[in-house]
Amino acid sequence: TLSSSSAASDVYKRQLILLSSYPLILISFSFSFTFSFTFRGGWGFNTFIWYESFGFSEETYQNHFFKDGNEYKPFVNRDALINLGFMSTLQLPQLDSFSGSIKVGYGRDPNYQEWAPGDIELIEMKMRWNPSDQIRINFRLNQQNNRRPQDGSLVSSGTVPRLKVEYQLNKSLFLRFVGQYNSSYRDSLRDSSKDGMPIYFKNSDGTFNRASRQESNSLQTDFLFSYRPTPGTLVFVGYGSSMTEPQRYRFNSLERKSDGFFIKLSYVYRL
Repeated sequence: TLSSSSAASDVYKRQLILLSSYPLILISFSFSFTFSFTFRGGWGFNTFIWYESFGFSEETYQNHFFKDGNEYKPFVNRDALINLGFMSTLQLPQLDSFSGSIKVGYGRDPNYQEWAPGDIELIEMKMRWNPSDQIRINFRLNQQNNRRPQDGSLVSSGTVPRLKVEYQLNKSLFLRFVGQYNSSYRDSLRDSSKDGMPIYFKNSDGTFNRASRQESNSLQTDFLFSYRPTPGTLVFVGYGSSMTEPQRYRFNSLERKSDGFFIKLSYVYRL
């Protein structure tokens, strides 16, 4: 089959992310090819291949500068970027208690941070497991890396694992836990498309700062207790917290940033 709603959705999401993050980037041309296959037992496989060219937007990079001697010069007259890559999804059979999918992507993609060619590595995993009628578990992992083709060094990365567990004790009592870890990294920027010299940002007072390394690691957790003894009578009790740490997945130096509690009561009075 030469079309797939899932693969077509991936093409749309890719263009939507580009337009929302970099609305002034010029798409010189863009071609994509999608393929979808369905196998016995509920297995499915689809892939799409992109081939495209993005033109440079001086307005988008008006705050990017490189140093030439003692002079800071703006990014101008940069070459268009040619991209070629693929993204494939393996759909697992839809069983009563288990289902899931695995998506991988690789290829040449823009290194937007430095306006230079980049190599993208992407993986997305989704899993639904219901070990019993009372317990439902959902797990999702999104990870994306962008590397410099010249030396393989990491420009940026983002990793987001998310776990949701629901437990129906009985018809009246319900518990839910949601945990999500968000890890993002950006290397010190350099002019990778030319001489590899450092990139600078211009401040409002006219001074310049090196575009230095940035890292963020945060953990969000939410708990919910629900009690519904009779139709129309409902009690919600919830708690949420947000924490950060300097190094990802250490969990020994978490710093609490915020906490929140809420209670919701609902009662229907019948005459």
